[in-house]
Order: sequence, then C-alpha cells, then structure tokens
Amino acid sequence: MKKLSLLLTLCMMTLLGQSQEVITAWTFDDLEASPSTPKVIYSNDGWEEGVLYADGTNGSSDFNSQAPELNAFNGTTMNDPRDSQSASKDFALVGNSANGKSIVFKLSTSGYQNIQLTYAQRGSDKGFKKEEWWYSTDGVNFVFFDSISPANIITYTLRTVDFTSVTELNDAETVYFKMTVYGATTSAGNNRIDNVVFRGNLAGPDIYPPVITKFTVESPSVLKIVFNENVDPETAENTDNYTMDGYIFTSAALTERTVVLTPSLALAEGLSYTLYVSNVEDLEGNVMTPDTFNFTFGVDQQYHVGSIAELRAKWNGPTSTDSVYKNNTKYKLTGNVLVTAINQSYRNQVFIQDETGAIVIDDYDGLIETDLYVGDEITGLYGTLTNYYGLLQFVITDVFTSEQITLFNPIEPLVLTLDQLQDIEFMNNHQCELIRVENVTFTQTGTFENGKKYDLRQGQTTGTGVWMHIYNIPDLIGEAIPTAPVYITGVNKISYDKYYLIPRDAPDISTTGIEDIQFDDGVTLFPNPAVSTITVNSGNILFTKASIYDINGKFVLSTQVKSDNPEINVENLAPGQYFLKLSGKDKKTAVKKFVKE
Repeated sequence: MKKLSLLLTLCMMTLLGQSQEVITAWTFDDLEASPSTPKVIYSNDGWEEGVLYADGTNGSSDFNSQAPELNAFNGTTMNDPRDSQSASKDFALVGNSANGKSIVFKLSTSGYQNIQLTYAQRGSDKGFKKEEWWYSTDGVNFVFFDSISPANIITYTLRTVDFTSVTELNDAETVYFKMTVYGATTSAGNNRIDNVVFRGNLAGPDIYPPVITKFTVESPSVLKIVFNENVDPETAENTDNYTMDGYIFTSAALTERTVVLTPSLALAEGLSYTLYVSNVEDLEGNVMTPDTFNFTFGVDQQYHVGSIAELRAKWNGPTSTDSVYKNNTKYKLTGNVLVTAINQSYRNQVFIQDETGAIVIDDYDGLIETDLYVGDEITGLYGTLTNYYGLLQFVITDVFTSEQITLFNPIEPLVLTLDQLQDIEFMNNHQCELIRVENVTFTQTGTFENGKKYDLRQGQTTGTGVWMHIYNIPDLIGEAIPTAPVYITGVNKISYDKYYLIPRDAPDISTTGIEDIQFDDGVTLFPNPAVSTITVNSGNILFTKASIYDINGKFVLSTQVKSDNPEINVENLAPGQYFLKLSGKDKKTAVKKFVKE
C-alpha cells in the first residue's frame, strides 16, 4: 500500500506551487538538565509563538522535574529549521513513572492550512514504546489521531505526523497537539525529542480535489476509506465508483469523510486484491484523482503456522543475546495453545504452550482485548517475531477478541534439577515452558521482595543469585521465605544469557502443596462433595479469581468470578480431593478443601 501521508503532502505542495512554511518550532537550544528542566517552554522559531506545556495545564500532565520525568541531553541538527545550527540540547521524557503522561503544544495556525508536524526522535531500550498524538481546538476535548512506535536506537530518527486531513486545524486561532507516552520499563528509560517543527501552506480558497488519506480492511466484509476532507454524499455513496477484482459492493456508507464499503462476498484469508476508487467529489465539486490500493487480506497461507514449534522455526534472524532483532513478517497461529502464565504489569506478556513447545506473547499495545486466565485455550493470534536479547517473542499485531475455549490446563510442568536450570543450552531449548524444581531450599532468610533474585540449593548444588525471580506477586511479597524444602513452579524466561524460574502466584512456592496458605473459615462451599458445579458462599468478601489445585498442590484450573456467591464449573475434574483458592483485588485470600465425585 502506498504511503498516503507522503503522497498527500507532495500533492498539496505541488498544487500550491510552494513549500510549506514554518509556523512555529522548538529547538530546545538552551534547555537546562534536571532538576531545572522547565515544565513550560516557549518556541524559538517560526512566525507564530507556541508554548509547550508539561505542567498539568492546557490538557498536559504535571511532570516531575526532580524524579526526574523531564531532562535535557545533547541534541541533534536533524530537522533544525535554521538549516543545521549547533546541536545544542534536546527535550527528554524519562522513566516508567511517566507512562500515560502527556505533553501539549499550543499554537495558532491563523493564515495556514495543511498542518504537518516533524521532529527528531531518539529512544532507549527501556524507554517509551508508544507515542500517541491527539489534537484539540479547545484544550479540553482531544481527538486521537495517530500512534507512533519510537525506534529504540541511539541515533535520531525523523518522525512525521501529517495533520493535513484534519481541516478544523486550518486557519485556527488556537490549536493544541498532545503527545502521550507509554511503555517505559525502568526509571532510566527515556525518549528524546528535538527540533519540533509545525509547518503549513498559506491558507486560501479550496481548489484542491479530495485525497484518500487512509485505507483499512476492518473485517472480511468491511473496508474503510478516509478522505482528507468532507466529501459529496451522492458521489461517495455511488457503488459504481468502487471496483475490486470483479467484486461488486452492496453498499457504500458515508459519514462526513469516511466511506465504509461492504463487498458482495467476504474476503478470503491470504488472497491479494486491488481496489480502484474514482469520481468522488468534495463539497466544492473538486473531483478526486483516481486511486488504486493493492492489499492482501489477513496473512498469506504460507505464513499460517499450526504449532508453537513451527512458529519458533520461522525465526531465521540472529540469535545473539546482546541486542534486539525484529522480523516484520506477520504470522497467524492457527493451532490451539494454552495459557500457562500472565504478566500484565510488564508489556501485557502472556506465556503460551502446546505439545511442541512454548513462547511468550508480547502485547505492549494491548491488542488482546479479552481477559485471559491461566488454563485458557486460544487460537487465531496474529503477530511478528522478535529476538529480545536471546528471548524469542511473538509480538501481537492485530486485535484479538476471541472467547476462551476451555479453562482446563492439562500441561504438566517440566520437572528439572537445579543443575539443568543452570545449563544455558538445555534451558534455551525449553524457552518459556512451564517448569518445576522440587525439594530446593532458599539460602536467604527474611521476607520475599519484589524484583529480587534468590539463591537456591538442591543437595550439593547451589544456584548463585540468578535462578528464581519474584516479580509482582502481591500475595507473596512480604511473606516469610520458607526454611524447609519447597516445590517451585513457574515459567522459564531468559535475560542476557541467564534463565530464571518465574513463579506466577504464591501457591507456586509450596512445601507440601497447599497447607501453608491461611484458611478462611468465613467462606463455605456447597455442595461438597461436588459433581458438576460448586457454589461459593463468600459472605461479605468480593472475590475476582478462583484457582483450583490438586491434593499435591499442582495447579489445575483458573477462572474469573464476578458475583458475591460465584458458581465454579468442576465437571471436567477427575474424581478426588482438591483445594479452591479465592482471591480479590483487596488481597484477601481464602482456600477451601473440597471433593469432586
């Protein structure tokens, strides 16, 4: 598909017979480093005065200059509107405490149209993974426009946000542009911007034809076209103006500048199509230049993979552990896989496994829009592959809303010795699998802490400081470290040539399975014994999650609960004794024993 924003910009510049002029710009030449980095910065170039806000006003967030969340580093001459003067300073947003915060640029576009923003951007490995751009004409009601994934590299990259399709930003007394950042993973992770420039053409009468700025395939039966301005309903809704490989369109529905097309037949996964659009007019009667879009719906059949082993085999890039390597080929995972662990606090990561292997899903854009739980069986995921310092990840690219298939998890952890846990080659062949070490003891005493690595001992073998990692387990953090031998279950995760056993929940560390957890006599179960369902009388406690373990403490099933007295389906459990663990957002936990007949 063509780069529509670039085409539109070149088209406008040609029709006007002149290049865009600098409306206002920030070069950050004399910006001071933290803790003196200002929260309000005035522009220093262009015809109009602009103001950058990071103080909580004009739709911005109140950044902390002391933490810091704001800083200034060495800048660049890239995109400098003064023809490459001294690099001087840049403006940096810093730290995971700034995730979700926004800066706002306020300026006037009076006398200008076809507004475009460019800036130099430099990232860091632990810095923000997404920049969202919004616009507003009142500083209160912001409209989402586009999302940019910054390049996490140590050199500057030119970024462009093309607002030429937003006509309400033309010739406006005051406009606001907001950038919101997400995804920094440490307090030092940062993204730097420099030489922020807003440009535009001199305003005049509308003599220009409408241009398609965006084309998307929403589903097998919905295609969407967006024009840069409002268009004439009669020509836009005339299905004769849209042709595609012999297809006919049963409808073309217009809303302002967006046309939704419905083909007579659903598109087929993996096939290529050509859409031809012509004769659409704007409200002044200017007729568009015919436009053509070549696209493939979904993923070509050659990129469908039926198992995790097949997906992992698709990676043919470097396996080095000292950097990040990406493959932009999109794959569809068509086989059924089971969720074995979830880490929503870190990039929405989900560990999945089947009989052939395991992999971690990286979903930092939040495209998985359905709640997943350990034991869910899912299929139909789209994504690309990334080698993240030796860890192969499946990075989700398309929205996933499928309902869970089952809640029962038949995968047994791979039981390893501590010697195997320290064998890099062996562990590399079992990346992301659910594993267990048995009868190990902690060499440390005290209480569990978040983000800490622990030494383990098994017989005469000792793992020194790297073998188990506690990560965001609320009902484990602050609890006493067991002194007796324990069973530890969790996922196998690599980081810089070292592998870690990452427990998922408190019961994953257990001396004899389950009895070290505090029982709550205020909660009752009935019927007990149970045949197909069991109802929880939870009193005044509002639980959100229910997990079931067998008599030996092995995890069996997990589900979400939403009512005061939830009903749990146990029909698929084999006859025997079990423990039901209930947990809520307030960290209250109850564990009750029951019998399945």
